[in-house]
Amino acid sequence: MTTTKDNDESSIENIEDDTSKLTLKKTASDDGDGEDGDDDDKNDGQSADDEDEEEIDDDGEREDIRLGFVETNLTEEDLQHLSLNSSFPNKVGGKPVWLNIEKLPTVNSLTCSRCDLQMIFLLQIYAPIEEVEEAFHRSLYLFCCKNPSCKRMKAIRAQLPKENKYYTSADHEADVQFKNESNSARAQVCEMCGCKALNKCSGCKEVSYCCKDHQKEDWRLGHSENCKILSAWKQEISSSTTTTTSSTPPPRPSLTPRYPSRFLFPEMEIVTEDEPPSSSSESSNEKALVTTTNNNNNSKNWEDKDNKDMESAFKSDVTTDPFLIKFQARVRREPDQVLRYTRQTDLQPLWVQEKGRLPSSENIPPCPLCLGPRCFEFQVLPQLLYHLKVETTNKNSGGNVKEATLDWGTIVVYTCSASCSISSSG
Repeated sequence: MTTTKDNDESSIENIEDDTSKLTLKKTASDDGDGEDGDDDDKNDGQSADDEDEEEIDDDGEREDIRLGFVETNLTEEDLQHLSLNSSFPNKVGGKPVWLNIEKLPTVNSLTCSRCDLQMIFLLQIYAPIEEVEEAFHRSLYLFCCKNPSCKRMKAIRAQLPKENKYYTSADHEADVQFKNESNSARAQVCEMCGCKALNKCSGCKEVSYCCKDHQKEDWRLGHSENCKILSAWKQEISSSTTTTTSSTPPPRPSLTPRYPSRFLFPEMEIVTEDEPPSSSSESSNEKALVTTTNNNNNSKNWEDKDNKDMESAFKSDVTTDPFLIKFQARVRREPDQVLRYTRQTDLQPLWVQEKGRLPSSENIPPCPLCLGPRCFEFQVLPQLLYHLKVETTNKNSGGNVKEATLDWGTIVVYTCSASCSISSSG
């Protein structure tokens, strides 16, 4: 399993993997400079209530869990909305939408410490905490290394108070506006991945990159042509400015569409709903699962795509693992869920197996800023792997075998329980 914890950096907190309420839209059925935030602990599985019934955990406490699902059929208008800062998006893939557009994580902080490759944005969720003044706006970001032999993860917490230089002050999220959606600071992000950029294209000087690899990739995918178009456009602007001061500058030209970038995952919106309460048959279903797995027939009963992805995440013989049995039974309430969220400090993640799990929150290192405890905040389930399209063909198999370039049992993220101030750390 992979556990991630935050590392606070100025206005960003990072969490790197060594092995409130989530403000999401409901479905119809229901280490360097950074952004204000902090690195949160994540643990990778490789290492609802209604008026009549409440979900109770083993200790008799009510569970309040939000489930996340991906919406894949997005229009161009939907995708454009997800890219706006003022939409406070909850999404998978594409480029990150930074809460604080000036204080971004450094390139080094998003470089895999094992293989030195740039980590790729996986998802972000907007999770403000009303009772914490400095977390009126709060987003959590999750990055991963796509190297199959590495599987490094990092989580980042970013937060801002209600009164700040980027967003208008309003009590309700829907009324908050970004003060300048076309802010020039946007030019500081990499054209390929959306992370902090270090250099601009020396030709057109219109696009920026975080590293040479991303610049070379963009050149190959279409910037070789777009660079000429943008350079000619800038020359035209310069000529018109020289000849007359009253003429309207020529509009930005249409660019050649770029081929999809291998540095980005497919972009999807995350929508949420409360986890449905348990049914009277759930305990009997767990017993049935135990019987099934003991007969080694479990794999035959997993027929939907999501459960096949879940099954493939386990390489060892865990068919009788009670944690896996509980995981399967609980997830079957909503088989399409890809994320589980809660900030109840007494709740534990839904572990996929006993090996690699954390027995208690006492095993999680404290927040490096306030030295206070961290709490479990959300976990990503293996069902998301299907939507990420991470399978590739094994060339040594004659093209008949598909292998995943990325997999996990579950990714568990722990954050500072107080969501403490990050900016004060400098």
